[in-house]
Amino acid sequence: MDYKQLRHNFINYLKDNYNYARPEVMASNVFYAWHNNIGIDFWDIFKSDESMERAKELLIKQFEKTGRKNPRGHAGVHYGCWQKFQEFLIKQQDGCYAEGKDINHAEYLDTYADSSEFDLLTVMDNLSVKRKLFHSEADFQFALAWEIQTLYPEAAVRLEYCPREAQHMHIDIVVELDDKVYPIELKYKTLKLDCPIEGEYYNLKSHGAQDIGKYDCLLDIQRMEQCRKILSRFECGFTIWLANDPLYWMPAKKPGAMAEEFTLHEGVCKSGIMRWAAHTSAGTQKGREEPISLHGSYSIHWRDYSQISETRAGKLRYVLLSIN
Repeated sequence: MDYKQLRHNFINYLKDNYNYARPEVMASNVFYAWHNNIGIDFWDIFKSDESMERAKELLIKQFEKTGRKNPRGHAGVHYGCWQKFQEFLIKQQDGCYAEGKDINHAEYLDTYADSSEFDLLTVMDNLSVKRKLFHSEADFQFALAWEIQTLYPEAAVRLEYCPREAQHMHIDIVVELDDKVYPIELKYKTLKLDCPIEGEYYNLKSHGAQDIGKYDCLLDIQRMEQCRKILSRFECGFTIWLANDPLYWMPAKKPGAMAEEFTLHEGVCKSGIMRWAAHTSAGTQKGREEPISLHGSYSIHWRDYSQISETRAGKLRYVLLSIN
């Protein structure tokens, strides 16, 4: 059975046997360990209660490394979803959905079903299964908003939102959930790539100008910090940078580049004031002369999104930062 069918069957099992608010999100929590190497093979997780306990500790370390807000709590939620998936596997093996003995610690699932926490990593995990590539930033924006609405049907999702408090500002996506507001800014930076995917043809252009692109990515963080001050009911802001251009996640080969302070390579920490180098031309800086000023500190971690081909432009990776 392939991944999509297995996920589909598990979601149907939850719907048939329980009344959880978001079975699709629970399935995404289970299959996080399918898409990400947490230090144990996916199927080995479900061999026993002991193996799931070991996997939970590995997941806590993974979430600590990737900057989750509450690593132990999030791992506990995933653990509870694993419990239900193990139950599903056992009943599948028996060939029926008959009522059986529940596995312990189901309270994790109850906690999750009532939780209003907005989990954008889960949204991105789900989206990566459905859409490997996007035609444009607007295509990415719409697809992400649609996936948010699918996972959080009770949320109000708006595109190109202009807040009353700052009418010069247009925010890519704003999510209102349980009287809390989550603004999201996006960037989609591409190298040339021509390819068909599941019968749909993609023709991505090379954006180039990576120095300017990196400035704009950091400017999104600055904008989210401003949103934190001006938006009423602000809970958390997010920036997502999705790219198939390795120049965004690789360090510069030579020191002294004009955009050296704007580097976004894996593991770098961005904070404080960042400026163009003194030798940067006026043409390069045009419209972007002001330095970037960040109040917070942000560790850059690039996550794999999809693998289209083995070419230089064939891998998509993304950064997801939270500003709270």
